[in-house]
Amino acid sequence: MIILAQDWQNIRNKSTLQSLISTITGLPSRFLLGWDIGEASVAQRIPWASERQTTRIEDLAYCLLGIFRIHMPLWYGERTHAFLRLQEELIGVTDDHSIFAWISDKLDRGIKLYGLLAQPPDQFKHPGSVMRSTTCLRRSQLEVIRYPVTNKGIYICLPLKRVGAGKDYHAALICATANPSRQWVAIRLRDVSQHGGRFLRSNPQDLLFLIDSIFRSMPVQMVNFKTRRSNRVNMALWSTLRHCGNEYLCIRLMVLTLSAAFLLFLHLFGPKPFQDFYLQ
Repeated sequence: MIILAQDWQNIRNKSTLQSLISTITGLPSRFLLGWDIGEASVAQRIPWASERQTTRIEDLAYCLLGIFRIHMPLWYGERTHAFLRLQEELIGVTDDHSIFAWISDKLDRGIKLYGLLAQPPDQFKHPGSVMRSTTCLRRSQLEVIRYPVTNKGIYICLPLKRVGAGKDYHAALICATANPSRQWVAIRLRDVSQHGGRFLRSNPQDLLFLIDSIFRSMPVQMVNFKTRRSNRVNMALWSTLRHCGNEYLCIRLMVLTLSAAFLLFLHLFGPKPFQDFYLQ
């Protein structure tokens, strides 16, 4: 690859600028030189685009499609839900637990519990790199090949350890730090169900790091995480209407559609006087 200036003058090629490109983008030099990008974990790839500034919020998620080699519909109007939808698509094609290893320094006031998935891409800007583990002896025990996303949330087997006598837990992920100490990554959870088994992420300001002996001693449990899913039908309708090129017209069409549905409902199930008036 040859890099040209604005006036089409030859600056340098990719190999001679790899150090500068790596510093600016966070992309490791080995991937610039031809290494398979699939060897990088989800948590390593998302930060490569976390500093991008886009006109549309949805493009922060859509610009990652090529990096992860996945396809999904582009629905402008769903805003931050686009990145949640991207993560759901990734869960369907990979068993990489590093997708759950995000942190948030900017916590919403009054909100102490969060879903399992990150909100904006910049929540993957770790102080250290988190890589996927392919040599974990507990992979078959954890059945991590598939963890379905349903209307009830995400079901997944994780090593789980209760903290104290309350409803706080530590859950270990099948991913580790890239430093020589190679510690296992864990997150804090809170059981929010009456009978136990349904969790939300708590205190996501940082990650926990476990040594191997603690990781192996944690019992495995099937847990259910609540997720905040977008209304895909409404987003698809809004995206279709936006092709009209006029947002005011889109809103009018949606109001007319809802009004017609309301009148039809009253005609079919409303009181008898209204039905007689409607038929006149």
